[in-house]
Amino acid sequence: MTQENPLMTALEPIIKNSIDTALGKADFENMVKSEIAKTMGAIPQKTLTIIDTKGVTKEMKMVHKQFEMLLKLVSTGKPILMKGESGTAKSHNAQAVATALERDFYSLSVGEQSTKSDLLGFIDANGNYRNTAFRKAFEMGGIFLLDEIDAGNPNVLLAINTGISNGFIDFPDCQITVHKDFSLIATANTFGRGANMQYSGRNRLDMATVNRFIPLVWELDEDIEEALVNNTQWLKVIRKARKIAESDLDEVLLGMRNAMYGSAMLAQGIDFEDVFEMAVLNGLSEDDTQTLSKAKSVWKVAKTEVETYESDYEEPTEDGEFSF
Repeated sequence: MTQENPLMTALEPIIKNSIDTALGKADFENMVKSEIAKTMGAIPQKTLTIIDTKGVTKEMKMVHKQFEMLLKLVSTGKPILMKGESGTAKSHNAQAVATALERDFYSLSVGEQSTKSDLLGFIDANGNYRNTAFRKAFEMGGIFLLDEIDAGNPNVLLAINTGISNGFIDFPDCQITVHKDFSLIATANTFGRGANMQYSGRNRLDMATVNRFIPLVWELDEDIEEALVNNTQWLKVIRKARKIAESDLDEVLLGMRNAMYGSAMLAQGIDFEDVFEMAVLNGLSEDDTQTLSKAKSVWKVAKTEVETYESDYEEPTEDGEFSF
């Protein structure tokens, strides 16, 4: 549950006290810095203790709520298919697995123009083999991320089916047996069943390919979103809009990326109405715009509360007393 900003709560009495007691600039700045450090340190961070390949115990901070599950699945040696909405940090967490296991990380984002050569390499005009990131990971070990697998040509992916199932692949120059530390993680917005209302550009994948992966439904971690956005009131707005979209709209997706972009714009002093237009509405139809604009009421309530609070404040009288 989103709560009042702890940093602002902590700073408010210090600011008031500085006015009443006329603290020196240096003392005031030190107190503010101290409160910032204490408050930020009090924000809960999910950590995961792991033992790496060298037997060294380490702690990873700010891990996704499903990161431990992902790490365990990768450790089975089987390929993983992370299916989740856009902006839920699937790719980032795949890379974090490589960090945790101390393996090299390779990736390829696939699309309609991707070819088998992007995965397997090719023999050039001079008879030399041209290597690929996939070949390096497969042969030498490492985490290979096949990003947005459902956006690629399904026939291209058939080229790696043998390697996934049988542990070897016929590359253009020779046959290679898979390295014991090779792991394949694929990400997708669908489970390979083709386009839907939100992802019209996704392809239907061959079930012979999909069935070779362990499926993992990847969810938005709201605790991490809150820590990264660092704007409590904007987060209330984006989550209100997200709830409306999930309930009433079929083609609108508001992920963590929308929340982060909006927060970054607000931090630069961009007007809330402009931020909402760019981070939430983003060219939607008039009907969808009207529906989602209901979420702006959360922001307006907050502004009204601030204005009411400020209107109760009165300047001190000449003798230094406050009148109420």
